[in-house]
Amino acid sequence: MEDQKILARLEAILDTWTDSSQGMALKLTPTLIQELVDKGLLATEAQIAQTSRKAQEKVRDSATQMTEVQRNNLDSDCEQVANL
Repeated sequence: MEDQKILARLEAILDTWTDSSQGMALKLTPTLIQELVDKGLLATEAQIAQTSRKAQEKVRDSATQMTEVQRNNLDSDCEQVANL
């Protein structure tokens, strides 16, 4: 019984969040989307793609740097062995 009361309360709260008459929710329209984009609150697909490309480049660059570090370490180890 208590679970049903909790569920009913949660549903009531969620209903208020989706009720546009109280100002808690806005109907998503092309105009609203553009307003959000203009205010910098919503990224465009082009911005998302650009950010994704930059992130992939950073990952690729990090992997390349790690490979160079590992290669340098290996070279150093080989020199130490050769000098024994």
